[in-house]
Amino acid sequence: MGMRPAMIAASVALCLFLSPAQAQTPPAAAAPASGDASVMHSALKAITYKAGTTAANVAIYSIAAGSMAFGTALTAFGTAASLAIYTANDYLWDKHLPPPAKREPGQPFDLKEEFWRTTDKFLTWNATIFWVKGIKAASLYAYTGSSTTTIVAVTASTVVIAGLFYANNFAWDYYDSLAVPPPIPEAVPTAAVPALPQAAAFAEHAPKS
Repeated sequence: MGMRPAMIAASVALCLFLSPAQAQTPPAAAAPASGDASVMHSALKAITYKAGTTAANVAIYSIAAGSMAFGTALTAFGTAASLAIYTANDYLWDKHLPPPAKREPGQPFDLKEEFWRTTDKFLTWNATIFWVKGIKAASLYAYTGSSTTTIVAVTASTVVIAGLFYANNFAWDYYDSLAVPPPIPEAVPTAAVPALPQAAAFAEHAPKS
């Protein structure tokens, strides 16, 4: 039992080390223009995110419980419960508070703006799935009977999920910023050029046909 917290900590470090590389290659999909929210786009983001969290949680909860079957079952419950919530949260953010539109070609990706926007998204997402964490923690405690193992596993899962959330959202928003070109400026109508006095005089004295 005493080795489990150390093994969980090691799995957390491995997941956080691998998560940025995993999240930097989202599937090729048409990125919506800024302000044009898409449920399909949010669902694809949810799939890449849950792929990472599923692998991490299976490892963490299986080590904590000493049972791959239990870890897989607990992770499956959490994944099914939170997949739709993630999609809805992301869609509502893109619809009502979309990322800043690209104004010109070559505009750099604003990491500061992305960090604070991702933080706001994470807080609303986290607030809607607290009950999922509670059920998983209660289930793990009932299975293992160890409060220490439960606290370490739930904390490890929370840290990994947060890291994957940021990595996934940063990668997708960066991908979208590259896929969506800046708007083409509208052509400015040319003002009418006044006739030159010489041309007006010539037209006045020109022979009439």
